[in-house]
Amino acid sequence: MSENRGRNADILSLEIVVEFPAEASRIFSIVGDVAQWPESLQPRILKSAPHSKIIAGLPDFSRPEFTLSTKPQGCELSLLHDLIKSTEDRKEYRKIWNAWFKSVLKRVSL
Repeated sequence: MSENRGRNADILSLEIVVEFPAEASRIFSIVGDVAQWPESLQPRILKSAPHSKIIAGLPDFSRPEFTLSTKPQGCELSLLHDLIKSTEDRKEYRKIWNAWFKSVLKRVSL
């Protein structure tokens, strides 16, 4: 969580890092397919770089950014969810993302 100053003092962010026992390309294909995201989020992909980064926009104007990097046993996904409007929203997003990452981990661990 970063500290914001000045006119952005009330805008929050959330950072989560997860390791997956799968190739970055496989995780990228899951994260890049908005039909596989939690239904409540209604995302749209704004930008992507093959197998490494995805930036999405949500209806509340917050922005999740996923960065993938290759690791010896799979890959690491770093999420920076920025422009969150309240502490309550950040708590809810943390729950949503952790639950989704847990389900993705279960899928790729089979």
